[in-house]
Amino acid sequence: HESANSLRGALDSNREIGKAVGLLMATNGIGDQEAFDMLREASSTLNLRLALVARRLIAQHNGDADVDAG
Repeated sequence: HESANSLRGALDSNREIGKAVGLLMATNGIGDQEAFDMLREASSTLNLRLALVARRLIAQHNGDADVDAG
């Protein structure tokens, strides 16, 4: 069950990253690669996992103040 949970977590992270990339594309009028690069740079600058940066971006857009430290 551990590998199934690991796979599920990876899929969830990938989905969040995809949502964040789409959000950046829509709000900035940019392509997918540029949006992913922006997300990756933020991850590096903040020294946070890419999925966590994506989750925080989505939460901020949705007006959610409480995002887990994941």
